[in-house]
Parts: sequence; structure tokens; C-alpha cells
Amino acid sequence: NAAVMLRLFQAVVMPNLTFGCEVWGPWILHSKPVAQGQEWWQSFTAHVTSNLIEQVRLSFARTLLALKSSTPVWTLFRELGWYPVQIFVVQQLIRFMNKLWDMPDSSLARRALHESWTSYLLDDCHDNWAAKLHTFLQAAGVQPVGIVQGTVGVPRYSENLVVAHLQEACHTVFLQPCLGPKLAAYHADFGDALTVMHGKWRRAQYLDLPIALHKLRLLARFRLSCHHLAVETGRWRGVDVDDCVCTLCGTGAVQDEHHILFRCPAFCDARRQYPVLFGDPQLFTHVGSFFTPTHSGHALVHIVRQLCSFLHQVGGIYQPLRHAVTTTTD
Repeated sequence: NAAVMLRLFQAVVMPNLTFGCEVWGPWILHSKPVAQGQEWWQSFTAHVTSNLIEQVRLSFARTLLALKSSTPVWTLFRELGWYPVQIFVVQQLIRFMNKLWDMPDSSLARRALHESWTSYLLDDCHDNWAAKLHTFLQAAGVQPVGIVQGTVGVPRYSENLVVAHLQEACHTVFLQPCLGPKLAAYHADFGDALTVMHGKWRRAQYLDLPIALHKLRLLARFRLSCHHLAVETGRWRGVDVDDCVCTLCGTGAVQDEHHILFRCPAFCDARRQYPVLFGDPQLFTHVGSFFTPTHSGHALVHIVRQLCSFLHQVGGIYQPLRHAVTTTTD
């Protein structure tokens, strides 16, 4: 069960991967100065997967859903309702720092933290704990909520405000048109249901359904353009999207997800076998509508299972697309 495996990973593996991040966490934030004329999120995007923890997490997700390594990181984050691990680390750092500031002035831990910040603010150290954390927060545009009393101008941050700001920045990154054609296609197909600008990302609903893992993988690969349709194989060869035409129907249309589901004449007979999906042309009008059937009278799990059967029948996920095999029922 994919949902159980995801919850176990978050509950068991992630606490071990991030154990003690209050100490070493600033060194995986990649808080290098942002290049001139570059938005902070561009630097963040370029380094988001260059730490070992994120690599382990993404490797688990790709293995679970049988995805290729070329699957864009941000679409995978959005599909699973994840944020970059740096956001969790920053949250732990701010929480840890605020607890230390609330300790008595004579506390050894508070004195050590004060010394780290003082060394950084007095320009004595550019690579210590405070420097790494503050440089990242500055590049992210996070504003402090005040100054710590009794210090030499040490900024104080709100844990909730910092996390909300960084999550909002991730939502902005997800909407950027310059991050590649796969992300653009994913957003075009599922953006209406997935775009969240005021609130946390949530895992795609089909991943929580009581459906066999091999069927969920079929859907995940279809949604994340990890298949053998011409629009994807053309990307491998650097072919312009307008030249990735369907070789099965001869209509000259681009062979993408929408064409296979709704348009390609080669699969007319196959569509007739699934009246729940294709019987009412007004019910499901685009790829994403299958996963948000709030206006239909059918349960989501039934619709998703029907879609799995159709995709398995026509192929194109694990192997090149083929003409659908006509099936009969007694």
C-alpha cells in the first residue's frame, strides 16, 4: 500500500535522516550568495537535491512509484505533497534557536549561541552556524520579527512565519514557466486541482486509494510523463513538441496524454468498453478531470480503477504504445 509506505517513511526514516539537524542543519541549506540578477528561488532550485538526505528521499519516492531519474523534482514534490527537506531543517533550527534564547543568560547553551551570532555579526566568522542560517534566510527574503533582548542586534525569527514564507516560495517555484516542459505539462493537466497558493501542499488523492501498487505506479507514470508516448520520447531526442505526432492514427496530432485518452481514432473501440470514463463527453474533458470527479456520480476509486484498466490495455507506459486489444465479457 503506497499510502502506508509513505507514512512509514515519514515516521521512521526521516527522523533518523534528520537526527541532530539542529547542529549540522545550516550546512545543507546551500546558503551561498545569490548571483546578481537572480531570484533567490533559482539558487534554491539549483541546489535543492545536492544534499544526501534529499537524494535518499527522492530515491525512495522514485522506487516506490517506478519513476525514472529524469522525473522533475518539483513535480514529484507536488505529487507527494512534499517540500524540500531544507524547509524542515530550517523549522527545526528556528525552533531550537528560540528555545535557547528563552534560557537564562547564564546557560552554557545560550552563551554558545550568543557567541556564534556575535562572531558573525562582528564580521569575525563567515562560515559558522549563525552565518549559514542567516545567509539563507536573507536570500529567501524572510524578515525577522524583532531583536533578541540583551544582544548585539541578533534577529529573532518566528518559526511559523519562516515556514509559511518558504512554503509560499515553493508554490511560486512550482508555477515558474522556465523550469522545463514536463513541469509545464504537469501543471497544465493538473494545475487546477493542485495549485495551492494559500495553504500546504497535499498528496495526490489517488495515492491514498485502496488500489494495488502496480496500478498506482501506472497512474503515477502517466501523470508525471514517465511513459513512451511520442511527446515524451521526443523530449529524449530533442524533437520539437509539434513534431511529436501520433503514428497510430495518421491525423498529424501531437501524441500526448490528452490525445490518447480522448482523440486518437485508434482507440475508439477501447473507449467504448469504458462508458464510465468516456460515455459522457461532458463529464471528463481533460486529463486532470479523472482525478477530481466531484461532479460525477461515481466514486473516485471506481474511476481510477477504470482508468488503470484502459491505460494497461492501450499500453504506452512501460512499453511503446500499441493498438488496444478488444476484450469481450460474458
